[in-house]
Amino acid sequence: MRNKYDRSGRALCLCAIWLCCLALVSSCKGPQEEEEAASTCPYEEIEKMIDTINVQTAQQYQTLQLTGSVDYNPEQVYRYVPLLTGVVTTSHFALGDYVRKGQVLLEIGSPEITEISASLAEAETRLLTANRNLQSQQALYKDGAASDRDVLEATVEANAVQAEIRKLKQSLQIYGGSLVQGQLVVKSEISGYVVEKNVVKGQQIAPGEPLFVLGNLEKVWIYANVYAGNLGQIKDGQLAEISTTAWPGQVFKGKINRMSNVFDPEERVLKGVIELDNRQGQLKPGMMATVSVRLDDKEEVVAVPLKGVIFDLDRYYVVKMPSTCQYLIQEIHPLYQDSQFYYIAKDELPIEEALVGKNSLLVYNKLRGR
Repeated sequence: MRNKYDRSGRALCLCAIWLCCLALVSSCKGPQEEEEAASTCPYEEIEKMIDTINVQTAQQYQTLQLTGSVDYNPEQVYRYVPLLTGVVTTSHFALGDYVRKGQVLLEIGSPEITEISASLAEAETRLLTANRNLQSQQALYKDGAASDRDVLEATVEANAVQAEIRKLKQSLQIYGGSLVQGQLVVKSEISGYVVEKNVVKGQQIAPGEPLFVLGNLEKVWIYANVYAGNLGQIKDGQLAEISTTAWPGQVFKGKINRMSNVFDPEERVLKGVIELDNRQGQLKPGMMATVSVRLDDKEEVVAVPLKGVIFDLDRYYVVKMPSTCQYLIQEIHPLYQDSQFYYIAKDELPIEEALVGKNSLLVYNKLRGR
């Protein structure tokens, strides 16, 4: 029995000695090593390549987004509407062409024009006869062989034929052209672009439908669609910015020049008119546009510098940095942007929130595990 108890005692002594050795080893680790182990940061290398930015408040005018379209200035157009029936024998232009004033555009053959041509030729022949008779009577009158009555009758006849010729030529002008070899020749009344074309060679025409429209596109009109619910917000003189898919990133600036007083019967909207300079010809009639109208009311928003915003999967994000080596991703919803900032609602980010600026995409991808 004594041997059994001696062995147990020796085992207890060995355990005590082993625990004392562990304590001594632990006491040998210095406080600096413990501090270094606790301060290890997985983003230490990244932090050397970034900087931080702060969000800030801004006072911005509220804006209203409207749909719209580009159209030519209806006050600077020429529409050719035929007043006769006939056939287009020649067409000298295409849609979108630039034409100059006086340029021949169409040649039209018509029974009415044929009749006018024949009447005009006959009248001009009779005018030659009448003028010769008048000259003859005037010569006889000087010799005393003709009376005042003879000269007067010859004068009246010549004037009557001249009046008939003027009437026939005025008819041609009403038809919108001049007579050349028995056909009606239609010329451009202004210099501009062909913005509408509804005619081709060989086409039969009838009175009433415009065959073409010429427009001066140095100035164009933007029609903004204003629905009934927005009428109280839109008025003449408000500044507007126009953007198109044809020119991404480019903003055309103007103002509401006038509001129509009658609802469009098809779209059920009122049209706000914005006149824009278009000397470079970038805006074409028929283009769709987005119209951002600046309202009178201001709102307080948060401005986030562009370099701090990441666009990923059709959404916008920022990387917040609450403290050293701590990063958080947050989605934001920009209201609009300019050349320096994205503007968001003031309750989305606290003022003076620290965000990653430079190389924010690098941090964002690391947090996403990419």
